[in-house]
Amino acid sequence: MEREWIIQPLDTLFFRGGLPFSAGETGWVESFFPPTPQTIQGLVRYVLLRTTGACDAKDIFSCEPCSKRDSCRVKQVIGSVGTDVDIPDFGTLKITGPCLGFKGKRYFPVPLDLMRRNGSLFSLRPSPTITESDVGDLRMPARPEGILQEGTDSIHGWIEEDVMIRYLNDNIPPDDRLILSDDSFFVKEPRVGIKRDVRTHSVETGMLYAIVPLRFRDDVDIRFRVSNVPAECEPSTPVVTRFGGEGRTVSLNIVDYNGPDLPRTSERLIKLVMLQPGCFSGWCLPDFTPVKNSTGRVTHWSGRIDGVNLKLVSACTGRASKIGGFDAVRKRVKAMRNHVPAGSVYFLEAEAGEDLSKLAPEGTIGSNNNIGFGHYRFGRW
Repeated sequence: MEREWIIQPLDTLFFRGGLPFSAGETGWVESFFPPTPQTIQGLVRYVLLRTTGACDAKDIFSCEPCSKRDSCRVKQVIGSVGTDVDIPDFGTLKITGPCLGFKGKRYFPVPLDLMRRNGSLFSLRPSPTITESDVGDLRMPARPEGILQEGTDSIHGWIEEDVMIRYLNDNIPPDDRLILSDDSFFVKEPRVGIKRDVRTHSVETGMLYAIVPLRFRDDVDIRFRVSNVPAECEPSTPVVTRFGGEGRTVSLNIVDYNGPDLPRTSERLIKLVMLQPGCFSGWCLPDFTPVKNSTGRVTHWSGRIDGVNLKLVSACTGRASKIGGFDAVRKRVKAMRNHVPAGSVYFLEAEAGEDLSKLAPEGTIGSNNNIGFGHYRFGRW
């Protein structure tokens, strides 16, 4: 059974991004948001270990000493404690998310093919003109005919789940008033600090810093889906635990996941929208390979999803998200790696004769998708 974990902030929250935060190096660091799947998996695995009564080890990273070590089911669920994403061992655990919640509704980053001009939204579409590039022939994203570049802006914001489903299914841009900004959910609350000598209580020169945690508004939460957790391993909620870079308190509730009815696409022109960052080895979708003509020129990229042969036509991918984390076992920062950001859009075309009924309306792609990376939904263009 798939369950929905709902995190209600009880204090400000701070999530580290790709900026360095070593002593004396950086003076101003803003919170990264939303928290990455890497952060979410750390919370889930910690809660399953510490709040269910399944583990009484003093050191949860070594399971020593623990009276329940030989009969422990939690370890089968969460895998090896302290696992780095480079060597994934997350057991049977399956996480999907996170997203923002507001008054019971789910909100996701706005797809990057949506643009704004003079208070109205429009969608980018693959240009009819083929452009030669270093990765082959591509049809670059283009504005609809008659829409000028002047006054056109990209959109950074949040779109409610039902509104996104209608957009993906109908390919009609929503009303601009339905796109919510960050300010609708949280405000930035800068805080200044300085390092002090623990013996003399005097401050140290060059160690002034400022961070910008987030203060969430009422009725706002962070939610994600968790599956493959046996009922006896799931904690009784509500649970108060710590979350984020400063270990601030949050309240956790777990309910049955009540998701929307997602329509299946029946169109050959398919839009794949990333709801979470994608852990890919390059710019292109995983397992998509270049197709060359007789002269060795790359004419397009092709691959398979759910057993359906697809051709990559164009993409709106945005700036790479740098995601790392903290290795609690080795007590060191994990290496930062580029990820395709949430909201990225891939324009695909099904090959002639393909059975589109095999395409599930949502799925995951890329690496580390069992902890939330690579979650996508299909639409049409």
